Amino acid sequence: MIGVQNERGDGKMSAMQFDSVMVGSRIMKLRKAAGMTQMQLAETMGVSFQAVSNWERGMSCPDIARLTELAALLGVSVDEILGSKKAARVAEAIAKDEEIPAMSAEEMVEIAPVLTQEQADAAGERVEHVSLEELIRMAPFLSEETLDRLAERACGEDGKLSELCGLAPFLSEETLDRLAERVRACAVPERRNAGQAGRARLRRGRQAERTVRACAVPERGNGRPPGGEDL
Repeated sequence: MIGVQNERGDGKMSAMQFDSVMVGSRIMKLRKAAGMTQMQLAETMGVSFQAVSNWERGMSCPDIARLTELAALLGVSVDEILGSKKAARVAEAIAKDEEIPAMSAEEMVEIAPVLTQEQADAAGERVEHVSLEELIRMAPFLSEETLDRLAERACGEDGKLSELCGLAPFLSEETLDRLAERVRACAVPERRNAGQAGRARLRRGRQAERTVRACAVPERGNGRPPGGEDL
C-alpha cells in the first residue's frame, strides 16, 4: 500500500493509501498477455510511455476514462484491473454518466484516487450513514463544500463532536466555528439546571471546543492533494 497519484496535473501525491502496486501488476500481466509492449500500449491510448510505466510500477493510476479504454484494449473488465467489483461498478457508472451506486466509506476511499474532484464529490455523497471517523479518511479527496455538508450531516447523526479535531484542517472556517459551538452546546443542554455534574460537562464542552479550534490550521483550503501526472 503506497501513496498514489492520479492524472490531475499538479504532480502532488495523495495523502491517502491505495494499493496501486497490485493494480499496476495486473496491468502489466494483462498487457503482456495481450502481446503488447509498453510503447505499443502508450501509442494506442495516446499517452506517454512514462505514463504506462508509472501505472505498472504503481506510481500512478489511470483515470476513469482511461481505465475503461484500457480494459477494452486488453480484452478484460474494469474489475479485473482494479481487483474490486464494487470499485469497477462505480468506475463504469461514472464513465457512462449513470447514477453512482451507494457505497461504504471504505469503498469510496478505494476508488477515489482515480476520480476527478467532481467525481469524488459525487461518490462521497453516495456514502451511506458516514461517521466522522470515516469522513476523516475521505476528507483529502473531497471539496471543501462537499466536506462541510457531510460533516454537518455526520455530526447530526452520531454526535461524536470530539472527533472534529481530525477534520478541522479540511473544513471551512464558518463550518468549523459552527460545529465547534455545537460541541459546547451539546455538552451543556441546560446550563441553568447544572449542578456539579453539569459544571463538569460545561468544562468538558469548553475544552472540546478549544481542542477543535486548536486543530485548525491558519490556511485551511480544502486540504485535498489531487495528485497528477504529466503525460
